[in-house]
Amino acid sequence: MRTVAILLFNEIEVLDFAGPFEVFGVAGRHDDPKPFRVVTVAERGPVYARNGLSLNPTYLLNDHPKADIIIVPGGGGQHADGTPYGSRREMDNPAVLNWVRRTAATA
Repeated sequence: MRTVAILLFNEIEVLDFAGPFEVFGVAGRHDDPKPFRVVTVAERGPVYARNGLSLNPTYLLNDHPKADIIIVPGGGGQHADGTPYGSRREMDNPAVLNWVRRTAATA
C-alpha cells in the first residue's frame, strides 16, 4: 500500500484537496489490499479552508508516516489589501518548504 500525504493549510480551496483525496481514496476500493492510504498533513490543526470549513489534519508536518506520494494543493491569491492567502502564503512558509523538500526526497 502506498501512502498519499495531502498538505492542508489555512484558506485552502476545498476542491483542491478534496478531489485528490477522493480519487486516491476510492482507487482500487475493491482491491485487497487497497493500493492507497490517504492522510492529511498540516503545520498545525485545525486548519480553516476558504469560507471557514474546519479541517482536522490526520498528522502534523513533524510526525507522519512515510509518504510515497505528496500532494500540495493549489488555490490562493491575494486579499484586497495585497496580502497573500492559501498556497500563495505557504510559498514563503519555511516549515512547509522544508517539509516538501524533506518528504519529497524520500517519496
